[in-house]
Amino acid sequence: MFLCAPCRINLTLDVFDKKERTDGYHNLDSLVVPLGELADELHIHIEPASDRTSIILTCNDSYVPVDNRNLAYRAAEAYLANIDKSFHIQIDLYKRIPAEAGLGGGSSDAAAVLRALNAYFNQAVDQSVLTVMAARLGSDVPLFLAEKPVRMRGCGDIIGSLDFELPVFWGVIVHPGTRVSTAHAYALLDAVPNRQSGTSTERLLSRLSDKKDMSSNISELLATSLSNDFESVVFVAYPNVARAYEMIISAGALRALLCGSGSAIFGLARDLQHANNRNMTSKQTRVGMGFDVHRFLPTQNGPSNKIMLCGVEIPSTFDIEANSDGDVGLHALVDALLGSVAAGDIGMHFAPDDKQWTGAKSSVFLKHALMIVHEKGGELINIDITIIAEKPYISPYRQIMREKLSELLALNIERISVKATTTEKMGFIGREEGIAAQAIISVLV
Repeated sequence: MFLCAPCRINLTLDVFDKKERTDGYHNLDSLVVPLGELADELHIHIEPASDRTSIILTCNDSYVPVDNRNLAYRAAEAYLANIDKSFHIQIDLYKRIPAEAGLGGGSSDAAAVLRALNAYFNQAVDQSVLTVMAARLGSDVPLFLAEKPVRMRGCGDIIGSLDFELPVFWGVIVHPGTRVSTAHAYALLDAVPNRQSGTSTERLLSRLSDKKDMSSNISELLATSLSNDFESVVFVAYPNVARAYEMIISAGALRALLCGSGSAIFGLARDLQHANNRNMTSKQTRVGMGFDVHRFLPTQNGPSNKIMLCGVEIPSTFDIEANSDGDVGLHALVDALLGSVAAGDIGMHFAPDDKQWTGAKSSVFLKHALMIVHEKGGELINIDITIIAEKPYISPYRQIMREKLSELLALNIERISVKATTTEKMGFIGREEGIAAQAIISVLV
């Protein structure tokens, strides 16, 4: 089964004092809209098992856990507890919704798994029971079961249908490259003395249900009605998020709005043409280039020796002279990432004479460089790596390298190129004295 798990935005989000409840949660009132244009993708394979039930979850984003800390995994566990037979379930999750951005990606993934399993088992679980199951997984999982705009109240577990059809509106979503913990955002709100919750949801619903208001331009109506209680505290604690908000306003959005508890920003547009205007995101394409070279050393391991290239162990008749694991492919890629946002080079961040990096995995350097790109608001578009060596032969491992890079970077494999060439027996590489790599990348910043 293949299905999409859409993100969501809160057109309004009123957060009330948690003292109103005894369970530590906050009461909410929010008009929530799912947006299918930005969605995670899930491939789910189910087959009967002769022994016990098992669940395997894979994900292209290394930041996302693939065990029972993941809501999609727990959704499968919760559903299968109602089935009296054993099954093997494989869930392959491709993340497009950024984590901790206030877009509900994890909750949407969980709801998608519940819907998929219930369809596979011919609606074996009643919808009301499925909703309770969703609420136990997370407070905003139930709203994704509705698959339409809803009013969300309580701690997120009370989902109400709208008595009108919400008109189409347009906008853009900007991710500032910063993650905002939902728990931290709530803690910031709770620290505000004598905070008064708004009534923006009630007001907007009243205007939308008024036929006179509905006949006017929906974008103009929303521009004067969108509201989020988290904005006042998140913008202070996370300057990058505030800058993204200011950027999208200065680019011509009718209104900017924090998505959920952050960090993504929604920019309201007049129409589709306005939303497609490049100025609405004000991002530029930048190019980064990196180059790395390492000397070969005689190996002590004989035919069983291996070296690291693009995150993959491959057989080699030579060792690499390096302080770390000597992965020239990843080292070149790290320099390209850092160069794209003018953040120096690999030696500035990981000094070659620093003993703590002796034998270190180059994937550590890569994740650090990628984090810097994200912190500066960058989005990786594609990478192109060329390995320059007489030996070892790269061709048998090219696809495995692409798959590993896709995993490390959380980037679609179709945007990853790995090539190899020689120097036609010329120079130190031609004499098989070393190996080099060049990486070129593009990012939107």
